[in-house]
Amino acid sequence: TNFIMSLNKKLFSGASTSQTINARDYFETVTYTGTGATQKITGYIKKGAGFDGNSSFIDTGITNHTLAWGYAAWVNTSNSSSSNCVLATLNGSGSSSGVDIVVQNDGKLRALFHNSGSNMGSTYEFGSGLNDGNWHFVAYTWDGINGNTATVRIDGTKYTQSTSIAGTTTHDASLKIGRFGASGGGTFFNGVIDQVRIFNKKLSDSELDTLYAETASSATKSTTDIFSDGSGV
Repeated sequence: TNFIMSLNKKLFSGASTSQTINARDYFETVTYTGTGATQKITGYIKKGAGFDGNSSFIDTGITNHTLAWGYAAWVNTSNSSSSNCVLATLNGSGSSSGVDIVVQNDGKLRALFHNSGSNMGSTYEFGSGLNDGNWHFVAYTWDGINGNTATVRIDGTKYTQSTSIAGTTTHDASLKIGRFGASGGGTFFNGVIDQVRIFNKKLSDSELDTLYAETASSATKSTTDIFSDGSGV
């Protein structure tokens, strides 16, 4: 266990984002402690998987999108030369349908829902300073069944975004971490992403508070179904 802890701290605490890291190898870091009834399983938050801003990404393979969903992650980037895609279900075509969450090169968060090429609203950038090299919690959640108001969360601050665009379960591509755009191009993430969670419902303010306040994976809950209601994908 101590060796695993040291290894992962070496990999991600001071990892250079210019080097190529195979995110799949280290994304789900698990540590076991104790034995029998005292055994606990825990993970590392704010260590994360490194993305090189050029070619590395994770394809979750998730295509069964619902009309209500929530995405949450911790991100760390100091890149200001280009935009940094955190999550996206868009392939970048002219009539895209889906979601993209991007840390812009000016440090703002773009959280946008597209339906057949139309964006969710005229104002879709939030916050500032997200590319300052520190860890930030970002979340984007929406319910296309019971009203078309989305909630964007950056650290402890909540933003809302209204639209008249109807919901859709048809997205152009499977959900990808660290990449937006069609094959052979697009916007990649340059930095580190950790603790990505995907939900099939709109997250409440209190649930977003829970995710933001989290400091370690629970020893008694599923790391995906944290709210014990089957909403974790």
